[in-house]
Amino acid sequence: MAILQQVTDVSRNQERSFIFAIGLLTLASSAALILVMMEEPYLLNFLYPASALGIGIWLFATRPPLFLGYVWLLWFFSPFVRRVIDYAAGGYNPTPFPLLAPLVVTILFAITVVRYGNRLTRPPFSGIGLAMIGVAIGFVVGLPNLTAVTLLEALMEWMGPLLLCFHLLALPSLYEKHRRVSLIVFALAASAMGAYGIYQYFVLPPWDRMWMIGSEMASIGFPYPQQVRVFSTLNSPGPFGMVMAALLLVVFADKKLWTQIAIVPGYIGWLLAVVRASWIGWLVGVAFAIFTTHGAMRRRLIYTLVFTGLLAVPIILQTSAISETVGSRMETLENLEQDGSFQGRVGQYSELVSMVAKNPIGRGIGTIYFDSGWVTIFYQLGLVGGLFYCAGLLYLVRDAWRTWRAPTDTFSKFALATGSMLLFLMLAGSQQVGPVGCLMWSFFALTILSREQSKTASAKD
Repeated sequence: MAILQQVTDVSRNQERSFIFAIGLLTLASSAALILVMMEEPYLLNFLYPASALGIGIWLFATRPPLFLGYVWLLWFFSPFVRRVIDYAAGGYNPTPFPLLAPLVVTILFAITVVRYGNRLTRPPFSGIGLAMIGVAIGFVVGLPNLTAVTLLEALMEWMGPLLLCFHLLALPSLYEKHRRVSLIVFALAASAMGAYGIYQYFVLPPWDRMWMIGSEMASIGFPYPQQVRVFSTLNSPGPFGMVMAALLLVVFADKKLWTQIAIVPGYIGWLLAVVRASWIGWLVGVAFAIFTTHGAMRRRLIYTLVFTGLLAVPIILQTSAISETVGSRMETLENLEQDGSFQGRVGQYSELVSMVAKNPIGRGIGTIYFDSGWVTIFYQLGLVGGLFYCAGLLYLVRDAWRTWRAPTDTFSKFALATGSMLLFLMLAGSQQVGPVGCLMWSFFALTILSREQSKTASAKD
């Protein structure tokens, strides 16, 4: 009890808690270095998620805004850490324990649900409650079909975005700090992930090459420089393309010039992933942002687009390897009828009705993820669970779209555009889970909070 009291006392002191968190990080890094030097790097598979969880618990208890930024970083960079650990251990590991880090840390948001769970019956929380019921149905359906480990991992993937959304909505007083921390992390992550993507394309580090060979994922190209579809610090080009499209759109909310210059590598790395759906989604998101902004905000967005284009386009055109890779992929947009990928997605929707009719109760979460979020929802959650989930998501979206013409801050306009873009991209992938799902649900939550903050400020005036 004495030790617990000391920990509590330290957590209440902001300066001491920050020093303690840095100490935990230093201790974990030192342990990792010792394990590598002792030729026991496979133990990093367990040290990484354990230390990530320990630091996460401390930040959650002491500095919630920083904890949100920490969660974003874990989602964006843990796959890269996993590959480096595999390489240090001498071989591809089909059981990626490091990928548990963002999942288990995100689940800490469940503490907020326990504290304020009675709000689930009230708007806007009721939308989250409906979606949770849908996921719970999918979990129960999957019990006889899947292993406990697979089910628990899938449960964390589906519930994580919902818990994060609830956490943000339940703590409106932290909106400004959450917004500020998220925007800083998004700008830095977009720049770093894009720069590493460029490096990956031209050099292809040995840990990435080993992972490509071990995973046998033929859709990402060949394990040689300039023959790979960039996936940067994530697991594959698809999630990387969707995450980058979201980050590159929402950072338009940052008015600082250096931010727009710093994210130029992000655009280049994103294009090298050659994920056409993310390109189309980004254009839709930009159009949405232009349509929903007015006056000086719209002019600044257009000027920023032109400025960023003037920086990025010459680099792309003058580098033959980049221009050929991106150009050849863009040409396929002109003839979608002959495109197998596009036709495959269309075919999934035509089969959805027959799949639901044959098995209306669903297959359970964690079974098959299709190139369509809507098909995945009804395939895994079943007809009833899918309806609950879609009703909850669309309820939240409707509430967020009420901010369209409301006098809110700049960030909320781009958060709404980005969340709507990811909702649109559910036509081309399962955007409702994992890092993309966390982004989509959180953007709608932050949009709603911005409107409420504006109402509160107006009432005080």
